[in-house]
Amino acid sequence: METLAGKVFVLVGAASEEGKAVAKAFAKYSAKLSLCDSSKEKEVLDVLVKDCKEIGSNKTEVITIEMAELHGETAMQNALKQTTENYGSLHGLIYLVNQRLDKTFAETSLDDLNQLHVAHVESPLLWVQNSLPHLKASKGSIVLLSSGKPRSAGLESFPFALTKATEEHLVRTMALDLAAYGIRVNALCPSYPVDQTAAAEEERLSIRRSLSEYVAYLSSESATFITGQCINVGQS
Repeated sequence: METLAGKVFVLVGAASEEGKAVAKAFAKYSAKLSLCDSSKEKEVLDVLVKDCKEIGSNKTEVITIEMAELHGETAMQNALKQTTENYGSLHGLIYLVNQRLDKTFAETSLDDLNQLHVAHVESPLLWVQNSLPHLKASKGSIVLLSSGKPRSAGLESFPFALTKATEEHLVRTMALDLAAYGIRVNALCPSYPVDQTAAAEEERLSIRRSLSEYVAYLSSESATFITGQCINVGQS
């Protein structure tokens, strides 16, 4: 993915396991990174910066933005301003937030739904809307992290699966709306084994590595004609 070299990407939720995997993959391809996450994740972000610089042989440019409120619009605007003032442009937005809440339909309250709706629908919508002036200028790309959960009914994951299904509809709608500006929008939908065994952990690591390479591909010029897709990664 040579076309990622020198391009600027904002990673929201960079301290998550998926976020760390994606950041390291992009460092390998010499992208310029803005790693955004909660201020509570400062130590994780500091270690990630060191890892990215080592992977990129210190050629990778990385900044971190520690946010008091990951889903607050003012904080988003400040993060995007800091990114573009530092790098001068923006070529891609990668939203890597998966907020789990495992409850059945009967157990789920409106507060539960609202909490996950903010994380999985309202927040990515606002991040994209606030990124649009920069992405229109660069004909950039957007990749969201969804999940394999919306594809199948499950007793213990109703609010998570419901809001992730909504997020996937958001991806397809944004892809249609933004195609006129040359902006591509896609989602990756990982499914992980739930067993707590060494083999299952190795599979989870393999899935994250595959996911990170998919994100890199979808963010590159090699994927110019791919948009509106929600792609499964891992177990079906």
